[in-house]
Amino acid sequence: APGSAPIRKPQPQGSLQPPASSLGGADIDAGVSELPPPAISSTLEGSRTPLPPPGLAAASPKGSPDEQYAAAFGLLRAGEYDAAADGMERFIKNNPDHELAGNAVYWLGETYYVRKDYARAATYFLDGFQKYPQSRKGPDNLLKLGMTLAELNHKAEACQALNQVSKKYPK
Repeated sequence: APGSAPIRKPQPQGSLQPPASSLGGADIDAGVSELPPPAISSTLEGSRTPLPPPGLAAASPKGSPDEQYAAAFGLLRAGEYDAAADGMERFIKNNPDHELAGNAVYWLGETYYVRKDYARAATYFLDGFQKYPQSRKGPDNLLKLGMTLAELNHKAEACQALNQVSKKYPK
């Protein structure tokens, strides 16, 4: 049927590591739209993700899974995208079954999107959409996948992904 073909991964240059397996569905950071460019620090107004407790190093493997996620997300809020990506990857690896693992995959993609590493961002957005289509980040992943494919000049695939947003998520 038209429009039902699977979305293909873009063929980026260079070697990319696929994201770690993750599960999750909670969306404690709903309402956060795009991250600021790397040169701009922001508090990402609207986020409900708590700040890490005082004394817990950013993206530290110590602390509870919620604290680990909050530490990595705090780095995003501060515009420290390399460290945030490391923290999200570590969180996913250490907590693959945690309810926030799906969010971590999405935000991991965002860390690459804001740095204009669209090939890597597309890999994470596709992974998040395919693994968690019913999660609250499902529509976000599909939308950002389309936007990222457009940046990569994969126009047909971008249009396909963007057209599927309203079909798969009519609300």
